[in-house]
Amino acid sequence: MGRKTTGTLFKRGSNYYVRFQLDGKRVDRALKDEQGNPVTDRAGAEDASRALLSPLAFKDKAKRLRELATALRTAEDEATEAERTIAERREREEAERNKLPIAKAWERFPYIEATRGDVARALSPQTVKDNASHWRTFAAWAEGQGIRALEDIEARHVAAFSKHLREEVTANRHNKILATCSVVCRLAGRPDPFAAAKKYRAEPVHRENLEPDEIRAVIEAAPGEFRRLLILATFTGLRLGDCATMQWEGIHLDENGGRIIRRTSKTRKTVSFPIHPDLRAELERTPPEERAGAVCPELAELYHREPQRISKRMRQLFEGCELETRIEAGKGRKRAASVRGFHSLRHSFATECARAGVPLGLVQSWLGHNSPEITRIYENWSMDRDAGRILSALPTLALPEGPDRPAPIEGEAPPVEIETERDQLARLARELPAARVRDLLDIAAAWGRK
Repeated sequence: MGRKTTGTLFKRGSNYYVRFQLDGKRVDRALKDEQGNPVTDRAGAEDASRALLSPLAFKDKAKRLRELATALRTAEDEATEAERTIAERREREEAERNKLPIAKAWERFPYIEATRGDVARALSPQTVKDNASHWRTFAAWAEGQGIRALEDIEARHVAAFSKHLREEVTANRHNKILATCSVVCRLAGRPDPFAAAKKYRAEPVHRENLEPDEIRAVIEAAPGEFRRLLILATFTGLRLGDCATMQWEGIHLDENGGRIIRRTSKTRKTVSFPIHPDLRAELERTPPEERAGAVCPELAELYHREPQRISKRMRQLFEGCELETRIEAGKGRKRAASVRGFHSLRHSFATECARAGVPLGLVQSWLGHNSPEITRIYENWSMDRDAGRILSALPTLALPEGPDRPAPIEGEAPPVEIETERDQLARLARELPAARVRDLLDIAAAWGRK
């Protein structure tokens, strides 16, 4: 059998033939010399065979080279694809190794500072504790959803988590949890899918102020250190934590009454108050030699350990004095809202200051507010509450009715609406400083006596 493009010589009779393979088929071909005569000798047969098969050999070699080139290109492409696949796999493996587990995120990037511009402010221990609780809430939900790393959190996950929160917590807490998650992502230098999350607003519920007789009743019903705690809040407007952990070193009693100097835990601002005579009398019940450490030592220790127990006891005190502390859940709320409680003493303090005409800036410094707009809420609340008393104290002028309003001339603007007397008085009551309103009340009262 001949091989492809290489023949095998054989003889039939006196003439030589060559047998070879061409495209998989066997071919027998008679050999002839240059003159076209049959070849009858061995040497001539070999020359004729080479002459016949040489073009076929070159053709086959070129084909093989082309096939080899194609195979080489295919191998190169496969090698390139393999290298790319290996590189991508290595990148994915590296990215997986560098992913930040949700369970470790708070440990490495805790939300313990608030940054405004280039200024960082340490958050209070309670705020940090709340933030940690917010993150644990998300981490527990994410684990249940099979989400392991910060980099795996997508917008659809945030939307699902938001929906879950709306079924479980208040609108305010929903917003705080998402805000904490957003900050942790940014602190970790990861994409922040929480930034675009929708915020919800609950129907606002304002804490009600307490009247002096109501405050007196609660204080008289309070046992032990709770009495002192309530008196501190009544005459300083400080929050529960600041009152419960008040230290004697911040209280300075002197012949002029003295002052309380306290750095608040929420805003980290140092505030200073004059000491009211009633508060001074309560503080002086402690002998001078015992004025060290916490002003309310038992409550200070309890606040550091279980602050919610103090809040619960306060609610019981208020309810025992027949003061409603909660209202039923409203729009955007999952539980009853607090309207009276320990924090109401802070509202009452601010409102009474506003009524007495204490300058807004001074009240702001006492309450530790960052913005006067927050403090102005109490001033406006006081003005709205006293508006009726102000209007009733002012005289009513019996003015004759004016002429009928003329029809507008074509091309002229219609007449401007004129405020009624009652509208003007109501506007003045809202806009004038509290001290000026008190002067008007005094003038009106004197006028009424004439």
